[in-house]
Amino acid sequence: MNKNYEFILAGAEKITKSVLQNLIMDENSPDYGGVDLPEPGIVHDKSSLIAEPLLCYFNQYSKYFRDASVLKAVSAMLDFALARLHDDNTWNLYTCNMRSSPDTAFGTIILAKMYKISTGFAETEQERLISGKIYNLIERCSSGISAGGFHTPNHRWVISAALALSRNITKNETLLPVIERYLVEGIDCNGDGEFAERSAGGYNYINQYAMFILAEELDRPEYNEYALRNLRMMKAYFEPDMTVFTGNSTRQDYGTQVFADKYYPMYLYGASRLGEPGFAAIAGKIIGECMSGNRNAPECLDYLMLYPEITELDCSGDVDFTCDKYFSDSGIVRVIEDGMSLTLLRNNADFLHIRMNELSLFMRMNISFFNERHLMANEIAKTDAGYILKYKGYGKYYLPYGAYQGTSDWWRMDKSQRPATKNMDIAIDIHINRTEDGFDLSFESTGCTGAPVRLEINIANAVRMEHDAFSMPWKPGIGMVVKNGSLCARTGSESITVGPCFATHNYICGLFGSVPQSDGHMRFYLTDQTNFQRKLSIFCNK
Repeated sequence: MNKNYEFILAGAEKITKSVLQNLIMDENSPDYGGVDLPEPGIVHDKSSLIAEPLLCYFNQYSKYFRDASVLKAVSAMLDFALARLHDDNTWNLYTCNMRSSPDTAFGTIILAKMYKISTGFAETEQERLISGKIYNLIERCSSGISAGGFHTPNHRWVISAALALSRNITKNETLLPVIERYLVEGIDCNGDGEFAERSAGGYNYINQYAMFILAEELDRPEYNEYALRNLRMMKAYFEPDMTVFTGNSTRQDYGTQVFADKYYPMYLYGASRLGEPGFAAIAGKIIGECMSGNRNAPECLDYLMLYPEITELDCSGDVDFTCDKYFSDSGIVRVIEDGMSLTLLRNNADFLHIRMNELSLFMRMNISFFNERHLMANEIAKTDAGYILKYKGYGKYYLPYGAYQGTSDWWRMDKSQRPATKNMDIAIDIHINRTEDGFDLSFESTGCTGAPVRLEINIANAVRMEHDAFSMPWKPGIGMVVKNGSLCARTGSESITVGPCFATHNYICGLFGSVPQSDGHMRFYLTDQTNFQRKLSIFCNK
């Protein structure tokens, strides 16, 4: 057993301990077999929490190996899950979805894997009884899933994967036409490897394992390519500290800190089962950073037990994360080089991000121009020296109809027919060019004059902020206008310097509809009014 296996097993045992400590084993309780975790604060009734206890029970290296109390706990949890199954054979996701086919599908995928583990390792009658209980749940849940629907794009593939597993376990061929009705829509993965939800911090992982399951269970290897394509793309989303850039997601992971840890088993699977070059070293990098960061181990003991050849994989070797890629369909540029990343975003107020191992910043261009609140680039294009972001904003005034419109109710008037003045517009171009130790930015605006603009530089994780006129501790949640000179954010080992700063006004408050300010960053404002031309350099040192 290598050190990576030991780490994964220790993580599974930690979860098992938590489940057992919070398991309700009072046989007189109506919640007997439920797990009452502090979060979300409601007794957990689905099957997903049986995974780590059952895996540890059947793992010969675990301290819970064939522990009778664990088997009894798993049996009670399965009974409780069955009792909480609705008459339509679905479970609730109590935080939002009632009688939820997709959430039942998530649980069924776990059940199916645990069925494979239990049937593969069972030796006693009690252990085979567990397999029977799991089979019964899979049979019933597959009925509920096949009759239900979904909410989000990834749900289609989770449902399909759950039904594919269920079909092979129960031999119920009526599930195949349901699977086909989903798959005939086509997989929403573009040529770059991006799924429709662009959820680098959450649902990409789910789409990946769903694709791997579909390929394996339906014997359709073409589905592997969608997962592999996304995993190749994900390499460009990993930051120097092995967090994942989430600022382009359309889902709840947007802007959150997520580590690459969950992708570890996906890269292992791609390397060992599918022979994808370079994936083993990426897996090694992910798990190494996870261990050195003292984070919880990825929950993937099932992969190591279902595919034991994975444990023999050599995950050593360096990984070159260097890239300069514009994912045009997704509206994102990722540049990674020398322990630093640059991200540019289309249609996003936070149009520029820079990330080092410790320091990070993002820029937001705020504008007060009619209903326009932020510079959100309509277009990104590659240039000989770097990239250009183009923004155009419009404003106008409405005119009277000049005739009665059949109602005096403002909200019932046909606004599409109301005359208006000619549009006023503002165009702002931002050029971003790579330099030896950072980036040069140039800003140029044309069009309507006099509109106040403020470039908001948000800095995180510094120790001190230094300027020609001051030196102060970094303090999140506060902001100031910087009129001249250069601004330097420092830690003990890194620095980012921005300058020359400028300011022609002190108006930094956004109007209603503005994106809220970040409380986790210290904010610095550079201000001007249209029309203007400005240059700014960013130096990154480590």
